[in-house]
Amino acid sequence: MDAIIISCAADPGVKEARRKLKIPVIGAGSAVASLSLSYGNRIGVLNLNEGIPEIIKDVLGSHLVAEEYPRNIRNTLDLMTNEGMEEALKALKRLLDKNIDVIILGCTGYSTIGFIEYARKITPKPMIDPVIATGIVTLGILKNRGGLYEDQSK
Repeated sequence: MDAIIISCAADPGVKEARRKLKIPVIGAGSAVASLSLSYGNRIGVLNLNEGIPEIIKDVLGSHLVAEEYPRNIRNTLDLMTNEGMEEALKALKRLLDKNIDVIILGCTGYSTIGFIEYARKITPKPMIDPVIATGIVTLGILKNRGGLYEDQSK
């Protein structure tokens, strides 16, 4: 394999895997935070629950200006319910009141439920999906390393 993707915005195990492996290990949290900086300076994070993943805070630094999360949602399974979607949209509206340029979806569960499709009905602001961001970063790294189109028959 050419790379490993950790599909969680908290980047669990990424540092450890990078120390042990010779291939790129890309975490959703560091990818989404890095990509968001190319869209604006005032970043808001829509979390799954209280507390922004540390890796996102570390990458964004002073560009992190706001955060919100859906109430009464404990995990991604809760997010997949009608109530979960409703609460996530309410949290998005609260986040939009905080003078931000860009919205980071701070949980890969938002990608699972197709949240951006629903959120587009509320705002045209740039929203960065952690799963898509991870794919973009991985593609860029592999193309830069020359490993993506390498002849696999050797």
